[in-house]
Amino acid sequence: MFHKTVLSATTLAAIALGASGAVSAAAAHDSKRETEALHAAPTSLTQALAIAEKQTGGRALRADFEKENGSYVYEIRTASGDRISRVLVDPATGKTSLAKAAGLLDRLGDSLATVSLASAVAAAEARTGGKAMEAAYDDADEHEGATIRVDVTKDAKMHRVVIDGTSGKVVKVTGEDDDESEE
Repeated sequence: MFHKTVLSATTLAAIALGASGAVSAAAAHDSKRETEALHAAPTSLTQALAIAEKQTGGRALRADFEKENGSYVYEIRTASGDRISRVLVDPATGKTSLAKAAGLLDRLGDSLATVSLASAVAAAEARTGGKAMEAAYDDADEHEGATIRVDVTKDAKMHRVVIDGTSGKVVKVTGEDDDESEE
């Protein structure tokens, strides 16, 4: 014999909201762990960029601090000639754990940018007093020309810093609390 249970729309909504709240809490907890791991890392993003560029002989295009196979790493993509390489740098030791060619380079979004990711990271960290978590060339911004986007964490808040790709100057800073300043 089958028993049929009918749940009201209110009950279903409460269950869904509770589940999404649990997911949000878990995401916030993971974000907090990631931020703590970043701040505890002896190897900075600037150092990891230099390591990856030296190993591949290329120019860094993108860098992320992320969890891979249970451990936090800096994932850096570099371009050299017509190849893109993916390099993982251990933030605890500065050693690379993986380097491989990721495919042919068919379009280089940073072609107008003359500022390196390492310089942009240094400018963003100096401006905010925080620690960079991610950086990438970005040619789709409201500012003219190529820009570099750097995400920085400070005092448990994320800040996005936009750097002019040709001058290296900070053009915009936005924070987690929607505070924004244009340069």
